[in-house]
Amino acid sequence: MQLRYAQMVILDFEILKLFPATVVSLGWPHISVATLRKTFN
Repeated sequence: MQLRYAQMVILDFEILKLFPATVVSLGWPHISVATLRKTFN
């Protein structure tokens, strides 16, 4: 038995603060793909 999954998360980095109410951010995608296998002991 196994389970495969993928997930995507967007990491937001503040790169520039122009004024107290204005923030420029950079979104960077982070993708994870994995397989989990059940072992019988």
